[in-house]
Amino acid sequence: MAVDGKGMHLYDQAQPFCAMGAELFDIVQFRGCNPANGDGDCPAGYQCYLHPDSQVAIGSCMLATEATRLATACHDFLTSLRRYTVGLAKSGELVLLPRKRELRTTPLDGCISDEQCTYLANYAAQNSSGKDPIADPVVEPTTDGAGNLNPDVNSHTWSCRTDDARAPINLDAAKNKRCIETCTSNANCDLGTICQGGVCMEGVTPPQSCVNGPQRFDVHASEAFTVIGSRSGYIHPIVQQGGPNGLCAPAPGASSLLLGRIPLKAPACGGPGTNLITGELPGGGFEPNPCSLTVVQFEDQRSYPNLNMGAKTCGAATVAPAQRRDDASAIQFRNPGLRLTMVDPFYPGDTDCIGDRKGLPMHPEFTNDVRIPLVYSELGSSPNYSLSFHQTAGYAPLLLPITPAFPVKVVQGPTNSIWVLDDGDFLSTTEVSTRGRVFRVESFSLGAFKLLE
Repeated sequence: MAVDGKGMHLYDQAQPFCAMGAELFDIVQFRGCNPANGDGDCPAGYQCYLHPDSQVAIGSCMLATEATRLATACHDFLTSLRRYTVGLAKSGELVLLPRKRELRTTPLDGCISDEQCTYLANYAAQNSSGKDPIADPVVEPTTDGAGNLNPDVNSHTWSCRTDDARAPINLDAAKNKRCIETCTSNANCDLGTICQGGVCMEGVTPPQSCVNGPQRFDVHASEAFTVIGSRSGYIHPIVQQGGPNGLCAPAPGASSLLLGRIPLKAPACGGPGTNLITGELPGGGFEPNPCSLTVVQFEDQRSYPNLNMGAKTCGAATVAPAQRRDDASAIQFRNPGLRLTMVDPFYPGDTDCIGDRKGLPMHPEFTNDVRIPLVYSELGSSPNYSLSFHQTAGYAPLLLPITPAFPVKVVQGPTNSIWVLDDGDFLSTTEVSTRGRVFRVESFSLGAFKLLE
């Protein structure tokens, strides 16, 4: 790690970042060390130091002779969640930007006012409480005697503003805004966030002395699912450009199928006449990948008999199984192994009762098509929303006992052997990387073969 006037620089001599598909605006999470393991997560001479004021239980490997001395100078770094945004990606270096705290119910198309953000914060609190929305409705934003907006129900304040450390949320610059948590001191911020410049930050730029020790980290895609196969790994088009330690960028002319991310919003699909398997358009070319569409969906549906009878309470819900919806919003995704349609990546909100999907109550700050993301990661946790399934056929070979993750070249070798070069995947777990392996299939007789590595 290095800190200078241009920000934080994360270096890795293995130069893994292009190979792992790191992109602009991705999230870097410093994992620090686990105090429960003593100093076992740190090199000799270092201790796993947990600041007394930390409420997120993330330690940091610091020289045993310096940890206590640096406790004050490194306070904000050591007590924060240490989440950062990738501002520049090279094969061996990431430039990191401090990351602001964003409201999880920020609309996918951007917010329009501080009042709307406060209402959405109150909606998030009410919705997660499970309380009856009629008996205990969403609290409307209020102002004080001077006309200033009061905090939300959890005593936090929010501002609808542009966030240059996240990807643009709307092509319209006037609507390219998110709900950002504001503050006057750390006491106004969520646990693990630090008040700097009137904004709650998930990570801050520390003095160099705070990060001289080794840093464990994870890199996560921002605002998108990552599609990872147990054998194919994470497929992506990112390659190193230029010379040593070059920039990470999509390979020129890369196939649109070399993709491993599913965002929560995407351009519209091709419409009637589009080839369902390949995505080829009737007039030539291909539809966007991923793309958005509406599909028929069968699912359990809630109804509230008490409400239908005129009662002023939602009461217990009645669930009708396998009801048809003809206009379910969805994202369609293709890669070399599958075509996947993910339904309901966002939510319209509820008018009367939780789960009625009728949209948020009409409010001066809303239109009737506010799209609230359903997928999010709580503060202090790793991405905690995932979908898993077992694919029994498709891209993975079924006949030969040969296990390349992503074969990129097959050539004929000596003695009629077959050589398979595996581009593979750079795995950031304890598993061995599959990158660069060569498989050789030797022919001995008809119907017999031998696999060598």
